[in-house]
Amino acid sequence: DLIVEEEVLGTESFDISSLSMYPNPATDHVVLGNPQTIPLKDVAIYDLTGRLVKQVDAENMGTELTIDISELASATYLFLVNTESGSQLNFQIVKE
Repeated sequence: DLIVEEEVLGTESFDISSLSMYPNPATDHVVLGNPQTIPLKDVAIYDLTGRLVKQVDAENMGTELTIDISELASATYLFLVNTESGSQLNFQIVKE
C-alpha cells in the first residue's frame, strides 16, 4: 500500500494594503504601520528625480517601524516598501 501525504507550507496570505505610513506631511520621522506583521525586507526612499536617497532595513520590524527622515531636504519622497515575497507598495510622503 502506498500512502501519499501532501502538506503545503507557507499558505499564509497577507493583505499588503494593510500597511500604512504616517504622518503626512512629516517633519523628522514617519512611522510604517504593519498590523498584520507582514514579513518585510526593506524600505527604499526615492526623491522625485528617481534617486535613491535612503534605504532602511525592515526585517523583523514587528507592527511598527519609525524611520528617521530629519536629514532629508523638504520635498516630496516616494517610499517603496518591499516584502520578503517580492511584493511592493509605495507611499508618497511630503517632508516639511
